[in-house]
Amino acid sequence: MLMAKSLGIGSCWVMHFDPDAMRKEFNIPKNIEPLALLVLGYPHPDAKPLDMHSTFRPENEIVFYDTF
Repeated sequence: MLMAKSLGIGSCWVMHFDPDAMRKEFNIPKNIEPLALLVLGYPHPDAKPLDMHSTFRPENEIVFYDTF
């Protein structure tokens, strides 16, 4: 991803996809388990992250623990 960025190529790490669809589309053998995708491309000059990209929820909304 760092090398792609240095070449002006955008990238996105994808972890949620259908492995069987990927096997079929790219003829991946059954003994290889696709775990992640790295999507690459040249971003549009006006491309920018969504406003929510750097907005974070308060920690107390997402982290909790319970005593047993």
